[in-house]
Amino acid sequence: VYKVIKDIENYSEVLTAKNVYSEYVDSKSDTLYGYQKYYVDFIPFTRNRQLVFKMYEKTKNNLIWEALDQNHYYLDKYSTGDVKTLTKGAGSWEFISNNNKNFLVHRFYMDTELNIPEFLLSGPRENSVLQIFSDVLLEAKNS
Repeated sequence: VYKVIKDIENYSEVLTAKNVYSEYVDSKSDTLYGYQKYYVDFIPFTRNRQLVFKMYEKTKNNLIWEALDQNHYYLDKYSTGDVKTLTKGAGSWEFISNNNKNFLVHRFYMDTELNIPEFLLSGPRENSVLQIFSDVLLEAKNS
């Protein structure tokens, strides 16, 4: 599973969401950097969103990602006026063993900076996270 998650170059082949574009940016030591653009054409008068993130293994069972600050030099390549840069987000993938059972836990937080009531966003956000989880597991199974 970690191999699939860390393979940023192939996110386009793994993730089934058509409103997300992903790109590998760089790697330094044990840290990977990626770029994602989220197309939100389905919400009128809203700019698309983007972020550059870093990903690293906190432990052998815990993979962390964090959105980078909008002033980070990796974002220079993607600076355009028509896209909102997201800087408040993080997540993790963690394997947990408990009572001879193994669990894969995916935690996720992202401030999308949309002025829309939370109750309207919670369903689509939940579906998005579940789809990512499903896509990753399917790719890991097929690898």
